[in-house]
Amino acid sequence: MSEALAFAFFRAERRAQGWVTHGLDHVRFGHRYAVPGRAEPEGLYGGWRYRDGTLEAEVDRLGFCNLFYWQSADGLSISPSPLQLIAEGAPAALDDRALGVFLRIGLFLNQDTPFREIHVLPPGGRLVWKDGRMRVTGEARPEREVAISRERALEGFVDLTRQAVARARASSGREAIVPLSGGRDSRHLLFELERQGAPPVECVTYDHGGASCGAEVEAARRAAEAVGVPHRVLEAPRSRHRDVLRGLVLTHLCSDEHSQMLPLREYCRGRPLATVDGIAGDVLSRNGRFSDERAHELGRRGAFEAMARAQMAGHARMIGGASPVDLYGEAEARRRFPEDETVEYIARTIARFADTADPFSAYLFWNRTRREISLAPQGILADVDPVLCPYLDSDLVRFLGSLPFSVTRGGRFHDDAIAAAFPQHADLPYHDQLEATARVASPWARMRTLVQGYGVVARVAPRRLVPDALAMLGLGVARATRQGRDLLRFHQMCLVELDPGRARRLLRIAGRLDG
Repeated sequence: MSEALAFAFFRAERRAQGWVTHGLDHVRFGHRYAVPGRAEPEGLYGGWRYRDGTLEAEVDRLGFCNLFYWQSADGLSISPSPLQLIAEGAPAALDDRALGVFLRIGLFLNQDTPFREIHVLPPGGRLVWKDGRMRVTGEARPEREVAISRERALEGFVDLTRQAVARARASSGREAIVPLSGGRDSRHLLFELERQGAPPVECVTYDHGGASCGAEVEAARRAAEAVGVPHRVLEAPRSRHRDVLRGLVLTHLCSDEHSQMLPLREYCRGRPLATVDGIAGDVLSRNGRFSDERAHELGRRGAFEAMARAQMAGHARMIGGASPVDLYGEAEARRRFPEDETVEYIARTIARFADTADPFSAYLFWNRTRREISLAPQGILADVDPVLCPYLDSDLVRFLGSLPFSVTRGGRFHDDAIAAAFPQHADLPYHDQLEATARVASPWARMRTLVQGYGVVARVAPRRLVPDALAMLGLGVARATRQGRDLLRFHQMCLVELDPGRARRLLRIAGRLDG
């Protein structure tokens, strides 16, 4: 059983005798590969090298690999985990503006983290440090709109996806597993792998227990069966609170999602296979809810504050209405996380994408997808080598980002691309075209959740066991609203009185739960 989750780190600090370093001088992580004729590599990757008194660090062009750093007058630290930085002495002072955003939309924007003095490298980020002086460069590079017909756009999407899958396959040289949902993104990749004569050895779907999961599993099963690939459902009973805690640590306290993906981590870890992930296919193709007519019109008019408020309202509905007031009380929530400040900051971030084809989807890609959804392949699945993400191929990202909204309007652009590329499978339903089956947890399952949750709280916050356990477990709170509050309560407990000792404790607890 693992004793602690341990993340690589490097630390340089000024001592009387000069600069002293700790940790690893040279680290590379993620998956990086060359494309003939192109200087810039593909893939999601990061790393650093310290040599002759100079530290140089980098992340991929999109910034989907997280690399966190902290600089002070007396030193610099860098790691793929902010908890590891704090365990090694970085300050844990909280960034209330960033937390105000997180509590209202479930993610951190730009280069923010929960911690005021710890930041993540930007897209294409490069950090150079020498003798106490640091320079960080890099920024998002969204595409401008280009004129194209819908027919040509569909052809381009199909052709560039084929190219991206072929590049990813060649870079790995391994057989693959496809985590298969009931939606479009993973299905497109599955069909394309089969078309190229390299079907995955297996498709896996995790049963997260939600009301829609029966439809998800059935749609995935039919897709795998259509191409003759074995399909496995990961459905072992699980402790939700156990998964939430280690999920928070594995996603660096920067997400309120992904704990449902831990069965996939356990299943894939240690197997000599590539994992093919469908990240970003939905937002780049602006399929379904990502083709938001109202948001596009607001963006066209420059009504960015209205867009921010709409996003906040949508997220609140999704997590059952949980808010900063639930965690901190009305007075402290108003003082530390004023709503107007949050709205202004989100609006200012959206406005940076005003000149793109669709400001809403561009903002989501460079923030929600980069800062939160990426924590699935680059956090939860960080121990799986390699994770291939074909939709993040540079040519495909540039092409889809440049499409006019008129081309993707209606939310069926990816549906139509798959139907055009694979007409023999056009009649296969997606999960949202199948009837969902309502699920009701048994009294014994609910009791098991309470007991397991109490045990996890006892490890994380033993000094406030009774009040925190009662608040987190939501005794007397309607079940429909409790799950979002549970997760936010866990996140809050991880941050309370955080210092190097507590950071090491969280890493130990998560490691034991992960063993």
